[in-house]
Amino acid sequence: MIAVTAAMAVLMHRLEVMVTHLDWRARPRVGYRFHVVQISSLALYLGLPLQVIAWSLNHRSVAEPLFHHVFSSPWIWLPAGMWLAVRPLVAKNRDAVHRHLYGNAGRALLASVLSTLVCIGVLVLIQLSLR
Repeated sequence: MIAVTAAMAVLMHRLEVMVTHLDWRARPRVGYRFHVVQISSLALYLGLPLQVIAWSLNHRSVAEPLFHHVFSSPWIWLPAGMWLAVRPLVAKNRDAVHRHLYGNAGRALLASVLSTLVCIGVLVLIQLSLR
């Protein structure tokens, strides 16, 4: 699933580069491996909390006292504090990636919006042609 999603991300990124450069032969600066790492990291970041939620729903009698103990503890502030400390570094990294891929963050936003509109247009055309 990660490989398929990464392939779709590669195609979407290529479309974004084509739209921003207005050149169908424009080459993206990153390859398939970049998108595999990006998608697998996203799957990890979203998958672990969802796994905890699913486990807590399946084992509610064990999870409720545990969650009550964790959330009433002052240690709950530790992850929030860590996030506040790390958030500027994450934003700086994201901006650096946008600058590397597109030139700046505004161009990245424009690329995302325009490529999404192109994808929606193609899907509408396919839907209309099937009628």
